[in-house]
Amino acid sequence: SGAGLVTAAVPEKLNDIMEIKTNEVMTYPICDDGKGFFIEKGAEIIKKYLFKGKNAAVIGPGIGTKEETKVFLHKLLSEINIPTVLDADALNILSENTDVLKQTAKKTDLILTPHFKEMERISGIDRHIIEKDPINIGKKFVKEFGVYLVLKSSSMFNFDKNGKHISVQCQHSSLLASGGSGDVLSGLIGGFIAGGMSLYMSIKCAAFILVHSAKNLEKKYGFFGAGAVEIAENVPISINYMLSEAE
Repeated sequence: SGAGLVTAAVPEKLNDIMEIKTNEVMTYPICDDGKGFFIEKGAEIIKKYLFKGKNAAVIGPGIGTKEETKVFLHKLLSEINIPTVLDADALNILSENTDVLKQTAKKTDLILTPHFKEMERISGIDRHIIEKDPINIGKKFVKEFGVYLVLKSSSMFNFDKNGKHISVQCQHSSLLASGGSGDVLSGLIGGFIAGGMSLYMSIKCAAFILVHSAKNLEKKYGFFGAGAVEIAENVPISINYMLSEAE
């Protein structure tokens, strides 16, 4: 999605594995006392070495919800000062203490990307109620918490942090039901922000590009057989196609 440089913070015990799994993405081992997950002292290391020169952050996919990781996340958010996408386990942790979310949103821009079940946890509203009225519930949520929001289902509902601007990505692909496609979305948003796009435009474009990429793959794979990796790899093709159409 155009991010020139990406660094993944990785618990030290897992870093060698991630070094092998990734190519362009750089990994940075974070002290974990040999536990294989983030602990409190890791937040200080990230603040000291990884925030510098960065334009955006994505936090949540794969971090887990262990008690020490919860403390790590709370401390990290108290220090963060760049636009941040919160997804997956970060949302599950913050659902236990939404005051941390409100406090963080007062000092930096946050983008939340929950699916309906995660939205149920963090808002306290039953998912079946959310499904019946996602626009009004999402609008009230962003006004209360001062965050940007992408509410994910078969459609994606995008909100700026004041609730003044709302857009809906109506198209869908069954390929997006595969695990990890939501992580691709949060990465796209972070990449677009890093490239200089406004936050609201970043979430709208990311939602559109994610679906466009998956729809393209349906021509080759049908309605199953391709997952998050293929969708991510197809993103540049979708972007270039749309740029050519715009011209």
